[in-house]
Amino acid sequence: MYQACLAYKTNDPGDLLFKCGWCLEHEHRVNNPTRLEALAYYTQAAEVSRTPATTLNSLFRAGWVLMQEQRWLEVAQFLRKAIAEAELRELRDAFYAHAVYWYAVCLETQGRFIEAIEWYRLTQAIAPVLQPESCFREILCWEQIGSYHEALHLCSAFHPNPPADFECAITG
Repeated sequence: MYQACLAYKTNDPGDLLFKCGWCLEHEHRVNNPTRLEALAYYTQAAEVSRTPATTLNSLFRAGWVLMQEQRWLEVAQFLRKAIAEAELRELRDAFYAHAVYWYAVCLETQGRFIEAIEWYRLTQAIAPVLQPESCFREILCWEQIGSYHEALHLCSAFHPNPPADFECAITG
C-alpha cells in the first residue's frame, strides 16, 4: 500500500519509503533476509524525505539494520550522518541521543576506545536515561586501554539510583 501511495505527489516520499523499510525490517522470519531490503528503503528515504525527522530516523534505522549484520564501518557512517543531520536541524531529541550512544558503541567495537569515550561522555551529558549504560561502557573502554585509575574513578562516581526512565533488568 505504501508503494502505491508513492505515485501521489501529495505524500512525502521519504515517509512512505521509511514505512516500507519499517515493515520489511520487522517482518518476522528466521534470518530475516528482508532486513537488507529495508536498508535500501531507509537509504532512499533519507535522500528524498521532505521532513528532517524522517531523514534522521531513516539514517538511524539504516545504521541499526547494518548493526544487526555487524557491518561496523557502515553503521558508523550512517549514525554519523544522522548525528550531523540532527545537529544541522537542531533536532537534539531522543533519536539524536541514541544515535550518539550507538555511534560510541560502534567506535568501541572498532577498537577506537578514546573516541568512544568522548561520545559516551556526550551521551551522558545529553541523555540522563542513557547515562548508566554509557558510563558502564566508558569504564570498559578505560579498561581496554589499561587506564585502570580512570576506570576506578568512574566506578566510584556511579550514582546509587538509576534515572527514573532507566529500564533495569535487575529488580530489587
